[in-house]
Amino acid sequence: MLCEKCNASIPDAPSNASESSNSPSSSLQNLLRGQNSLTPSNTSEIQDIIAGLEVDTHRIRWELISLTNKLKRLAIQQAKYKSLLAPIRRLPSEILSLIFTHFSCDSYKQNSITVDNGITLPGWSLMAVCSHWYNIALSCTALWRKIRVDALLFDNSEEALDNLARLAAPLKWCLDHAGETAPLEIRLRANMDGQDTPVPEPEFMRILSAQSARWRHLHLTVDFTNLESFPSFAALKNCALTSLKSLEFYNDLCQGHTEVDIFRNAPQLTQLTLGTLPTVERTDMFPWGQIKTLELQPHDTTHELFEALAFCPSLESLSYVFSYYDDESSEIQPQFSETIRSLSVLFKWLHRYVSETFSLLMDAACFPALQEITITYEEHDSDILWPQHKVISFLLRSGCSLTTLEIRDVAISNDNLVALLGHTPELRRFNFYEDPRHLTREKDSKARASKHQHTTMSFIARLHAFGDIEDGGPHGFANPLVPKLEHLSLRVLADWFDVDQLFVDVVCSRWSPEPSVVAMTGIECLKSVNLQVLGRNLNEEVYKPLIQLRKAGLQIELIGTVR
Repeated sequence: MLCEKCNASIPDAPSNASESSNSPSSSLQNLLRGQNSLTPSNTSEIQDIIAGLEVDTHRIRWELISLTNKLKRLAIQQAKYKSLLAPIRRLPSEILSLIFTHFSCDSYKQNSITVDNGITLPGWSLMAVCSHWYNIALSCTALWRKIRVDALLFDNSEEALDNLARLAAPLKWCLDHAGETAPLEIRLRANMDGQDTPVPEPEFMRILSAQSARWRHLHLTVDFTNLESFPSFAALKNCALTSLKSLEFYNDLCQGHTEVDIFRNAPQLTQLTLGTLPTVERTDMFPWGQIKTLELQPHDTTHELFEALAFCPSLESLSYVFSYYDDESSEIQPQFSETIRSLSVLFKWLHRYVSETFSLLMDAACFPALQEITITYEEHDSDILWPQHKVISFLLRSGCSLTTLEIRDVAISNDNLVALLGHTPELRRFNFYEDPRHLTREKDSKARASKHQHTTMSFIARLHAFGDIEDGGPHGFANPLVPKLEHLSLRVLADWFDVDQLFVDVVCSRWSPEPSVVAMTGIECLKSVNLQVLGRNLNEEVYKPLIQLRKAGLQIELIGTVR
């Protein structure tokens, strides 16, 4: 054999000795070609050959395993060296620390410490990447400021008390690395009820109480039977919570325990969420006069939480959250405020009384300064009816001028939706989101239509700046629907949203960036459009005109999803 480059002679590789020794004789070769019988010598030779071949097979397998492992080690080594060239390694430490700070903003990235010795610190996963990330994560105080403590104690056995005592160490570790003065987000869930004898104050309570001046956001769900056993917590009534801005309060501390007045001296407290309300004699438990944002979570329509509105003279934003309850609704006491500008109503785990509850709330409410409304049905049966008459009556009674309306996951008919928008001539932002779960439950649009009335493309047609074009041409309404509309966001089901060209025409009709045209027609120019169609893809060819408007300045996002 000659070398291809220099023509030098290359000696042949020596044949494998084992393979040579296993070569069959000419007599065996003849036996393989014919039907001759075996002789004793042939049998002995065959057995020797088979044994030799087995040895060769095992040897080659071992060599193959060795080469495969070597190949894997080389691939791992190659990946390690390639990682040295990754752009993230060139990021300055300050930028990486900023990324870690954004990572900590996720509500699911809080540091969780539970009484059953369960400790979840998301920052530790960052520290485990490499020594460089370890040092940055350790010094990134934002990673350790959000702390959740679950201390559910249902007996005072030695084991239970030991588990309670173990909460102190990880809590102190987080606080030590959160910075000496950095504000904290604390979520405390504790239950000391059902104890035959008083439980000594846990160490974690003393640690948390010592940091009260740093509390910025506090979520408190506590049921202490013997508050006198927690002197450090009770002593906070003499301290100023100078950093506290928002409080979520779900416990019964205010009922029967007059010594725990710890929130009245919180000069920055403006956001309050209540799952319970102090009795009439305890209305000074919170600084009501400075509350700007209030969320109420009543258990039924007779709940004392509805009294809270009367205590807040400066309220700007109000939310009602109705969770599951199966009591028949009764009259809700009047809900009146001259200062509220934003209203949100959320129904969770809806039941057969939801329509009545919503109707009673609309009957009781009157907010003359209201500008924004958000209505959300989180879990519901599509048979639940929209209380159209009650909602319209509420708007007329309040005499408000809505600029923002959001309807989320509500089953509302086309006629009701158009009529509702007819009572909002000053509307500038409209968000309409349908529940994607309805797409899987009711794929057949005919079955869906037979169950209840729903939105149709005629609603889209009514948004046209030149009138209803559903029948193929403009009809020129004197008062087009929502003439001030500037921002439109839709998440709709494909079983009724089936005429893409109509939507494109509607958007184009409302694109008039020249102030003179706006002054002449009274119809504002659209500034942003978001469309998500659930159940099918969008025809890119049809939506080309909107892509051109994006280049002209319209903020637009188009999404079609198939599940």
